[in-house]
Amino acid sequence: MVSRNEPLRAESSVELTAVKTYTFIKEEGRWYIHLPKYLEQGWSKQDLEMAEGDHKLLNIISGGRKKLFLRLSKEPFEGADELELMEHCPAPRGGGVYLMESCRGKEISSFIWICDIALLVFGEMPEHIYVERVGKLH
Repeated sequence: MVSRNEPLRAESSVELTAVKTYTFIKEEGRWYIHLPKYLEQGWSKQDLEMAEGDHKLLNIISGGRKKLFLRLSKEPFEGADELELMEHCPAPRGGGVYLMESCRGKEISSFIWICDIALLVFGEMPEHIYVERVGKLH
């Protein structure tokens, strides 16, 4: 979970509506988003750890693999699964609880807590997150 005192910011306003691909890596049972430029700015790997519900989502999508590539957006796109914001979580927990009805064509109807790392990706906790697994699983 992000623990830095600086406010979290998306990289640019152009990226906020774009579909971007991110890499997620599982090491010793923990998922991390691969954002090298944040590490170069002094963030630690622990700051980029995906917490609790994020682990649940990544475990569902990964099918037991340790590395995956996800296309993410606040706008719908073909092939994407949808997460819908149900509740914002106040500090210190932060993030939000999202409902994911289906994943890759399978009904799951699961509530998933998404940590505030979403702020690094989207600049906010969006009302909807669209996600699609792409590429080979490792």
